Amino acid sequence: MADYPQASIHHICFDIYDAQATLHGRRFSATGSGSVEDPVTGTASGVMGVYYRKFMKPSVSETMITVEQGHEIGRSGQVRIHVSGQGLNHNDWKVEMDGKAVFVGVK
Repeated sequence: MADYPQASIHHICFDIYDAQATLHGRRFSATGSGSVEDPVTGTASGVMGVYYRKFMKPSVSETMITVEQGHEIGRSGQVRIHVSGQGLNHNDWKVEMDGKAVFVGVK
């Protein structure tokens, strides 16, 4: 990541902590962002929902998943993602998310 200081990486897997979760993720922040790892991220979870729908469930018109994150750094949480829309063109899909968050502060 040193060669791309504005890039971040979001890993996903099916190896989950909570039986109600669909995917587990970890998001490592861009080196210039001031943080190493985001405990729970809605933006990356939304993208994970689209990825899941496009590559894991391409024949359905609606998908609901739960993404868990943050366990490894002691700040676990979940984001629910709902992806709907007809066809295979993800530009025509609607992505909605919900969950709970706690404001920690700004450095």
